[in-house]
Amino acid sequence: MALDDIIRVAVVGMAILQTTSIPSSLAFTFNTITGTHHQCFRQQIDNGRSQYETILQIKARQNDENEKLAEDGTPMVESQFRQDFDGDAIEWLVEEDEEEDCFELYDEDDDGSESIASLLPNLDFTSNSTSLLQLQNNETNNNTNPPILLQDFESNLSYFYLKNELGLSEEDMWRITYDAPSALGMTADTIRHKIKVLQETMNLNITELQSIVRRGPALLHLSADKNMAPTILYLLRLLDFSRKELKEMVLACPAILGYKKETLKAKVRFFTDVMRFTVPEARKVLLKEPKLWRASVKTGLMPHWRFLVLDLELNRDVLAHKILARNPRILIYSRDNNLVPKLIFYCIMTLHMEPHHVQKLLTKYPNFLDYNLDRCILPMTRYFLQDLEFSPTEFRAMLLAYPKLVTHSLSKIKYTVGFFRYELGLTGMQVKRVLYQAPQVLGMNDDTLRKKIDYLKQTYGLDEHSTDQGQLQTVLVGMPRLLVLNIENNLQPKVHYLREVFGGDLEALKNAVLRLPTLLAYSLEKRIQPRMEAILGANMDPGSITVGIVLAQKQYESWLHNHKQKIKKKQLQQEAIATAAPMDPSAPIVHWTRPRRPRQL
Repeated sequence: MALDDIIRVAVVGMAILQTTSIPSSLAFTFNTITGTHHQCFRQQIDNGRSQYETILQIKARQNDENEKLAEDGTPMVESQFRQDFDGDAIEWLVEEDEEEDCFELYDEDDDGSESIASLLPNLDFTSNSTSLLQLQNNETNNNTNPPILLQDFESNLSYFYLKNELGLSEEDMWRITYDAPSALGMTADTIRHKIKVLQETMNLNITELQSIVRRGPALLHLSADKNMAPTILYLLRLLDFSRKELKEMVLACPAILGYKKETLKAKVRFFTDVMRFTVPEARKVLLKEPKLWRASVKTGLMPHWRFLVLDLELNRDVLAHKILARNPRILIYSRDNNLVPKLIFYCIMTLHMEPHHVQKLLTKYPNFLDYNLDRCILPMTRYFLQDLEFSPTEFRAMLLAYPKLVTHSLSKIKYTVGFFRYELGLTGMQVKRVLYQAPQVLGMNDDTLRKKIDYLKQTYGLDEHSTDQGQLQTVLVGMPRLLVLNIENNLQPKVHYLREVFGGDLEALKNAVLRLPTLLAYSLEKRIQPRMEAILGANMDPGSITVGIVLAQKQYESWLHNHKQKIKKKQLQQEAIATAAPMDPSAPIVHWTRPRRPRQL
């Protein structure tokens, strides 16, 4: 039986209440629909349905036994059958001749699918005509109650307003029945006024109104003028929210409108006084994660803050402005089921992290705590520690260098490892070196990775099989971070500059790269170009850059000065030889210029 049909049956019962005596079971059913007996709602519906099926069976039996002709010859059914329900008698007088379209209160697949509404055929359920609920012999029954339209009942019931005008589904109505049952006992005008206040104060459309009522049915309990409107006005002034921002928060967390002003103010003071946020920063955080409004200051926000500051020894300013400001959900995660297992058991006890390591990890990627420990982080960790034989400290270094490693699936990581191992022909130790120095390659898609490898191979003329290891493999293992650099913005400008410096000699450039693959990882503007210009200015070979670029600044200056002195001395010697008088090879030696050793006795 659909909820609409149950409500209509209850309305029929109310209509009969105004025309004749009604057993208490129908009145009880109506009270149940309106929420008076919320906890036993489903049981009462099932009991009511069983009672109505029994009525149908009695009606069918009475129609067979009690049919007779009226005095004017019109076949009528008096069918004054009585049946006890909870000690009360129900009397139905049904007229069979009149054909009306009635609502079916049973599903078509149910047994005994005859409509309960068909027991009252004179009641118009569908049209706007003046069909009334009347007894067969109205004059003889001395009925003084005015006739009642079913539509008059429906139009004043909050259920039909929410269902028909607001457009909520039957599932939504069941939820309202469970979570906010007393709302169904209110008049449609009362609920309509509350919906109007929400709509006008926050410029909500019909879809947004449905979302708020669906996610926060308890709001229907609030007074529109004493609760909703003052709370909305207070929120607008509390942190200078715009109406658009307030609407976004309420749509994400409708329960905000049900809090007291003192509760809202206490939550805001936590962000401004404890975390030392400015008003714009606090507003930004609450807009980013509206569910923070639902967290208790005493039992939720403050314990989380103490755990992160006192237990993990995180810097207060770094925690507030660089971690929680970027991922405020950390404050609403379970401390026992999320923060402690990941930060204490995993980071500190498994990977041997220090507090500054944890702070670095969360600063670089605060969303690390969003990922499931059992399904995501631990399987990946076991693969690196057991299958690839990384030590915990090595894997810790990789995770600190690239915390987004946890965002990739284990199958993708295994595919990338297989690509280096079997397609590029690297050994197991070489693969470990590549992953350790450039864990970011695990986050690249296959096309990007192949594109960078092809670029290095074609630009420098690297051969994969020229030696036992191959020139390409030598460069990749020597400097794995080349795979992380951007081609257009990083590698290409360096290639153009070095080609020009080497005078277009690609073979000399390739030899320089093979001698020092890290050459291409240095900054062009800050390292390569200034030192190359100094080397060329000292009349040194461009290939000397492979020696000078790796030195610290003082060592580099000393190295360059020594080379300049050697070159200067060599030049002076050459000049002396050039200016000396030519010697006559036939002339006798006049004197011996080399000092003689003293003769030993």
